[in-house]
Amino acid sequence: MTKSQLQGEARLAAVRRQFSEHFTMEEFEENSHDFTNCMPADCIPMFEEFCAKILEPIRELLGKPVQITSAYRCPRLNTVVGGVPDSFHVATPLQCAVDFVVPGMTVQAAFDRIRLRSYLAIDKVIHEKRAGKEWLHVQWRRGLPPRRVALIFDNGTWFKTEYRVMAPPVANKELWGEA
Repeated sequence: MTKSQLQGEARLAAVRRQFSEHFTMEEFEENSHDFTNCMPADCIPMFEEFCAKILEPIRELLGKPVQITSAYRCPRLNTVVGGVPDSFHVATPLQCAVDFVVPGMTVQAAFDRIRLRSYLAIDKVIHEKRAGKEWLHVQWRRGLPPRRVALIFDNGTWFKTEYRVMAPPVANKELWGEA
């Protein structure tokens, strides 16, 4: 096998990397544009932790699979999709964001359950509505106290809404942002 083939095989194995039981690196890098969107190696541990502490518990809270629609964005992809320059999607080892929908559940119902019944250390949860489409945006900051902000973005207008902090259902305060 040539060096190029070995590098290709190594990249393929990395792309198939499991971040957690239900989430893979591949779905975090996916995009519909004609260029690669490779996550920096120093962001991988942060995304693994994000999946364990935020996405898997959200999946459990909602009782349904979560379908990621946008996650890691290289700076080029962020520009192409019209993302803000300081977007949490352009991840660093200390922050990240994921957009998702929950098949079989309205975006509003998922948003309400997360903001009103969640114990998670979420920085922001945003119900985004643009051009007839809706999705949830969840962002997380590693190593900082969670702000637990709930917002609605409705076709150019921002609304702040309630975020209730519930007692964690388990003794693991680390998931709650108290460790």
